[in-house]
Amino acid sequence: MIELSEQSIKVVRNGDGVTVTGHGRVVQINHIDVNVVTRLLTSDDLTLEEKNLLNRIMKELFPSKVWNEYKRSPYELGDKVLLVSNVCNQCLALHNPVCNLPRYPVPNWIMQRDYNNNMVLTLDSYGLNSLSVLSTISHVKCCPTEVVPFTDWYGERTIDETLMDLDLITRMLHKYHFYFDVLWTIEAYFLHGTKRFYGISKSDVIEKFLIYVLTQFYNYDGFFLGLSRKTAYLQYLNASDLVMEQGPLPQMIDCSSYPLVIALGMDDKLQSATFEELPSSLIHVRLTINNQYYHSISDSISQGIVDIYHKCGEDDRQEKKRIGTLDKLWQYHDGFTRKYNFCIIRGE
Repeated sequence: MIELSEQSIKVVRNGDGVTVTGHGRVVQINHIDVNVVTRLLTSDDLTLEEKNLLNRIMKELFPSKVWNEYKRSPYELGDKVLLVSNVCNQCLALHNPVCNLPRYPVPNWIMQRDYNNNMVLTLDSYGLNSLSVLSTISHVKCCPTEVVPFTDWYGERTIDETLMDLDLITRMLHKYHFYFDVLWTIEAYFLHGTKRFYGISKSDVIEKFLIYVLTQFYNYDGFFLGLSRKTAYLQYLNASDLVMEQGPLPQMIDCSSYPLVIALGMDDKLQSATFEELPSSLIHVRLTINNQYYHSISDSISQGIVDIYHKCGEDDRQEKKRIGTLDKLWQYHDGFTRKYNFCIIRGE
């Protein structure tokens, strides 16, 4: 229990979060009830997670004071082991859904050392292979580090093949191949099977691949992701009410101007092709193929055709969800967004 009179701590409700002030410093905690924070500061009966949260708050308020560190426990993932304290076990599980094999024992001398940070180590048959500081452990489904209004989608990011070497990719992938035949294609051999991804450019197909990996393997389903803010926004639009409507759009697409249609073998099945221009130079494409409507909102007609080609290959099995209005979007941050620099958004 913290002596509030001695530390001069004040707890104030602030929207859906809490502001804690003390020692001339301010700590904002989002998505938490004021009664929960008050209990952390006044109760002697706290769980380990609650003690760790209290410890983080007090470190922010009183950085010069030495607070108790809780013993770092091993979180074993086969040949990778996380030495952690002051973290949420659910966030650990959400961000580490796969345990590699084989499993190697952790050397005793590693466990006997004191560490100033959470650590990640990899092991092999000879012992320790690498040891480094572990980045922030938090997941948007459990403990987002920040939730802010999503006000615009401008801003670009360099996307190249070096992203395929990220550890979050190599853990899930046996191997992959790039090749170009009408479109850039990645043929990826995952732990559960093979899947192909298509894009107009190499950067486009890499981004689609990474979004799939994050969504399917790292528990970001229900959110809309992109390596750029624009891609995350387009993901959101393509799940919105805008693509639930049926029937042709106002303008016809002259397919003779888009050789992709023939090159991809869509011309024999295509019954109609229409589009409309949306604000911010976006394009809504709607194709009728085998008596079924397919939609895409993107930044060009060609990109929309490629997106629909990919959906046709999957029989468009993903269920559309009506997600409401487009004017109340939030951008989420967690440990992975900080480490890998991607964007997560979701509506209310």
